[in-house]
Amino acid sequence: MQVGDHPALSPATTGVLTLEAWMRPDTLHFPHGEGTGYVHWMGKGAPNNHEYVARMYSSGNTENRANRISGYLFNASGGKGAGSYFQQEVRPGQWIHYVLVINANETSAKYPNGYTKIYRNGKLAHQNNLDYRGTPVTPHHGNAPFRVGTRDFNSFFKGAIGKVAIYGKELPSRRIAQHYAAMTRI
Repeated sequence: MQVGDHPALSPATTGVLTLEAWMRPDTLHFPHGEGTGYVHWMGKGAPNNHEYVARMYSSGNTENRANRISGYLFNASGGKGAGSYFQQEVRPGQWIHYVLVINANETSAKYPNGYTKIYRNGKLAHQNNLDYRGTPVTPHHGNAPFRVGTRDFNSFFKGAIGKVAIYGKELPSRRIAQHYAAMTRI
């Protein structure tokens, strides 16, 4: 799926973006991966026009990140991004509720550039500062489309992705938990 560029799809518009989806990997090894052995299964970006990505690492990747599911914000030039992750057991065919928060507005002594948060199945799994080894990572609005199943056609997710939602604000933890609970009752 592809949606053309729009300011509502960029964390640079408000400084905050929440990306929510249900994902079901049908394999733990992706034959069309990239880098050290991962796929971009959702995101917005292209060379010199990077924004954000949802990523899953294949089993046997060269960084020892089997079962890692993450989300990153990048500077426009790309390179290393700032992000959060969870690395817990993943079984093929199992649905996972994924939420990535990018918040460049809420700064503190611990998060001087803002933060990313990632939730798995309604629970906060990780939070990190918006920097990569001391270099701030700042939201940039590029003109790349938002895609589901891939980000830039360099890798492809094998499985299913559904209930994708994008918010120009940070969803509170209790609301994320409610979204997870509502879908698991169906």
